[in-house]
Amino acid sequence: MSRLDNFISRMTAQRDILNQICPEVAKMEGLVLELGLGNG
Repeated sequence: MSRLDNFISRMTAQRDILNQICPEVAKMEGLVLELGLGNG
């Protein structure tokens, strides 16, 4: 798998999880804090 394929896979996984949790988070009050590992 190429570096581009790995990048696309990571970005797709991030998009999928954000799409899944976004409706739940939208129901909550308050701030959202995003923590990441810094590599996509």
